[in-house]
Amino acid sequence: MSTASASASRKRASASRKRARAADDLLERTVEALLSKLPHYSQYSQFRMQPLERDDPIFAHLEARFVKQVTRHRGPNQGDPHREPPHFEVTRIEQIFSKRLQDKYLAELCDVMGLCEKKATRLEVDAVRVNSFDNLEMNEFLLYHGAPTGLIQRLAAQGLDPRNAGTNFGKLFGCGTYLASLSSKSDIYTQPNERGERCELVVRACLGEAHLQKTECRDILKPPERADKRGPLSSVVAATVAQGGCVEYPEYIVYKDSQTLPQFAIYYKHTAACKCTHCWRPSTLDIKTVTEDGSEIYFKVEYDKPLRKLMELFCNRAGIARSKARFYFNDEVIGELETPADLEMENGDAIQVMVDKPDASKYLDIRTLSEDGSEIYFRLKYTTPLKKLMHKFCNHKGIPMANLRFLFDGQLLGETDTPAARGMEDGDVIDVQIVT
Repeated sequence: MSTASASASRKRASASRKRARAADDLLERTVEALLSKLPHYSQYSQFRMQPLERDDPIFAHLEARFVKQVTRHRGPNQGDPHREPPHFEVTRIEQIFSKRLQDKYLAELCDVMGLCEKKATRLEVDAVRVNSFDNLEMNEFLLYHGAPTGLIQRLAAQGLDPRNAGTNFGKLFGCGTYLASLSSKSDIYTQPNERGERCELVVRACLGEAHLQKTECRDILKPPERADKRGPLSSVVAATVAQGGCVEYPEYIVYKDSQTLPQFAIYYKHTAACKCTHCWRPSTLDIKTVTEDGSEIYFKVEYDKPLRKLMELFCNRAGIARSKARFYFNDEVIGELETPADLEMENGDAIQVMVDKPDASKYLDIRTLSEDGSEIYFRLKYTTPLKKLMHKFCNHKGIPMANLRFLFDGQLLGETDTPAARGMEDGDVIDVQIVT
């Protein structure tokens, strides 16, 4: 290919990319204009949540922003480092229709406009900007609000009530409704349903005239007063550390339920490869077993390996048969093939152990096996010290006790041990070795 042909090819490719970007920009502006418009209701309209089709441009736009508006966050414990940004997979999106909540929101918006005299200082927020009324800018944005998935239907129907602030999480800036421009920020406050789905609400919020807050104010019930004494400001914007504040990423707080209008519910899951605040787990955990008498044994286990090894180690240390011990976590029996990951265990968790106690009045038959292959059978109770068996063996063989070692499952037996303590069962064998 000649130099001139190569140059012409590059120009055509560049022009094609520009046209594609222009088309994408036009589509984005068109969708955002659609998002800005509110539904029209009749007086008979009922609350409903309607699924969006995946080929709907609004679905594609909401999904694209949702998976992109992420960053790194710290773990849940004090001093935890930042984890990786979350990886989301959107499973479904439902549009929320509520005439009651929309009427409340529009009435509040008119009130805010009156107090601001239709001149709210423009806020720069990394979110979709919307206008409920043409040519009237009241700092309305589509922001995220995370909550346990089981509460989403109720929040969509009843609205976001600031009086519930602190019910599930803290309230650094008082009794308000907390919103975020980052989906990963709101993700921290979600809890999955039984199918593993989490959910965030996309909320139309009127921030109006906002106050930039740089310090904690846990007890406030409303924003600070306006300088001209016309009443409180409309909202609080939490200043980030970079702005001299106390939060890592922007947060937006309103103190009236009528300043928010839930419009969409985005249901999603974290991908299998995600290692964010929710998904990150250490490769090993320190787990303890606790028996009925309160005794504890500590084990280090691998997060994704079956707990069978822990069970076997416990039984060996306790000197009991594996069949005599049952292991529980959160009051449910643990299977040998289950892993700490399956059970969502965390560092320091406890496994409860129940050991079957033998009937002290029952007898069991035990045989000794000498190195020369000879056997002797004994009958004794589960609670009888093995000293009795050992002395009978010594008398039968004419060998001093000091010259003999008695072993069960490779472990040395003591004179005060009992069959119950060592987990012996009917027909078990004690190996006897002569020590010179």
